[in-house]
Amino acid sequence: MHNYSPAFKRKMYLIQNVKGRSGIRIHSGNVAGDKDLGLKTDFQGCIAFGSSTGIMHGQKAVLNTAYSIREIEKYLNYEPFTLAILGDFE
Repeated sequence: MHNYSPAFKRKMYLIQNVKGRSGIRIHSGNVAGDKDLGLKTDFQGCIAFGSSTGIMHGQKAVLNTAYSIREIEKYLNYEPFTLAILGDFE
């Protein structure tokens, strides 16, 4: 679903139907480190897409996320889509 995020002050995709979770968005950001270890994070369980990787703030990072997300939104024409995350997760 694509709706307005008061926190980001723009429309963005909201991931729904995740057991035990709400408010998961697709947004730009670069690093997702563990704050308890003193690392920087741009995410609290949200999702970003990028076109390359690198280092920011001394951490591994996903780069070009704002551009990549805009391109995905345009490609999907801001319509709903099904996201499948595959794997064994606990």
